[in-house]
Amino acid sequence: MDAQTLLLALLPRRTLPFWKGQLLAVGLAAVSGVLRHAGTPLIGTTSVYTAFFPAILIAALWAGPRAAATAILVSTIAGAWISFSIEGSGVGWLMFPLIAAVVAIVACSVRAALDVQHFRSGALENRDRELASISRELDHRSKNTLAVVSALTRQAAEASENKEEMRDRLCGHFAAMGAAQTLLLEVGSKNVAVKRLVEEALAPFIQEGQISVEVDPELEAPTGCEVMLSLAVNELATNSCKYGALSAPSGNVRVTGSHTDLQANLVWSEFGGPRVETPGPASTGSRLINRALTGAPGGRVDVSFHPAGLRCEFAGWPVSGWRRGKARLRLPFRRRRSIASDNRR
Repeated sequence: MDAQTLLLALLPRRTLPFWKGQLLAVGLAAVSGVLRHAGTPLIGTTSVYTAFFPAILIAALWAGPRAAATAILVSTIAGAWISFSIEGSGVGWLMFPLIAAVVAIVACSVRAALDVQHFRSGALENRDRELASISRELDHRSKNTLAVVSALTRQAAEASENKEEMRDRLCGHFAAMGAAQTLLLEVGSKNVAVKRLVEEALAPFIQEGQISVEVDPELEAPTGCEVMLSLAVNELATNSCKYGALSAPSGNVRVTGSHTDLQANLVWSEFGGPRVETPGPASTGSRLINRALTGAPGGRVDVSFHPAGLRCEFAGWPVSGWRRGKARLRLPFRRRRSIASDNRR
């Protein structure tokens, strides 16, 4: 272990507060004076002030320049008193403060360099922790993405009648996944707006003018369900193009989204298309839609096959935060405060 590492291990990361530093300086100088006076029979009368340099050095390293100045002042007074009591004169009290000031300056410079080293080492440790956290997050997301891709590929193979249909289905799903991931990167730690998520998922289908998106811009997607919700909307549009309202020139799709103080919902409604009949056992696409809000507390998916058109409602996920758009939680203390102010009036 070199000297720098030893000093970094012994010294605190920050200098002591002002009053603690002053107490440390006075205490060290007083102890040094007592020990020097008690050791006079063994040491003799020479080098009275030498005993005070360790106190000044420790005060400068542990508490900074102000504590070092206090240690120099107290040491000078104590040394002069000891010298006068031993020799009958205070010789050396003028030279000692100058030499002690040089020692304190050097010690404070060393302390400043060590503080810089502490800062750099702390910054490097924080960076290493952040990189490790990012690596774990990337590993987790990549595994989740691969699992979703594997499930989509398997479902597309089961649901498609030929390779072209499977290719089109997978391309649509992968495009929706890519758009959702891009939105997640753009917003960072914020939640993704449902309206933008739906518009990105419906981008390949919305050019015909048969789809209207009427979603509150302040409505946010449930955390952790953004990709699955995008895939579900894309699956609804794909099925509508094959069997539902988008397969007919007169058909239309309306996507609405709103929220109350506590819960949000997104509704997919089809009308003007072929007559809808209740299907048989759940298909792979239906299972994908029903799993859209699996990760959202209280989230549910209700699919209704009305003769006039399919209706799918994604509902029940909680609205994050105290306020979203015009919805506001009314706190009891605010209400009591307003009542009290009315009474004062």
